[in-house]
Amino acid sequence: MYAFFDVDGTLLSLRSMISFHAFYCRQEYRPKGLGSLRTAGLVTRLGVAAQLGRDRLFLNQAFYRSFRGWTQASVRARAEEWFESIKRREGLWLTPVRRALEERKAQGYLPVFVSGSLDEILVPVARELGVADCLATRLVLQDGRYTGEIEGPQMIGQGKADALRTFLAEREALASECFAYGDHFTDVPMLEAVGHPVAVVGHARLAEHAHQRGWECLAT
Repeated sequence: MYAFFDVDGTLLSLRSMISFHAFYCRQEYRPKGLGSLRTAGLVTRLGVAAQLGRDRLFLNQAFYRSFRGWTQASVRARAEEWFESIKRREGLWLTPVRRALEERKAQGYLPVFVSGSLDEILVPVARELGVADCLATRLVLQDGRYTGEIEGPQMIGQGKADALRTFLAEREALASECFAYGDHFTDVPMLEAVGHPVAVVGHARLAEHAHQRGWECLAT
């Protein structure tokens, strides 16, 4: 039996992608102020695109193109440093959801991350929580460097549900016995793919949908 968890906004109060990007740029680019400006500029451009009506699939793809030329080895190393720098930060964890993860583990469920964040970024987060499997974004590599393009379907919306179903099929596990936790309306396909969906309340549209469906809701 499995319990699937979105990460950003569900288990973590911050957006791991943006937080890591800012940390990486501060460490890799000199002077440090230049690194901070790179992330700030990227976030501003994505914000403008969102206001113009671009969906999350477009924004996610645009974000990861900023990784073009970065080496996987450097990202892995910086991810460890990044998480070490934030893991004791007050308010980092959304306590009710982290408690739910521990409760599911105690009941025999195996927790799985399902996230649009980069797999390499989430490795230390998963290790901290004892999560062995992570269905997350992977980027195309060429000679150990990211091309900036996403490998396979995006881990947003229907992509999360498809990845979850493939994961369960490979393990011959029943979706009806599984839990899933998500905090955004784009998580609905993933939540609908299991027998026990849990809406982490915070997004009004998701809360309304969960109420209509009679889903369990978890306030943070």
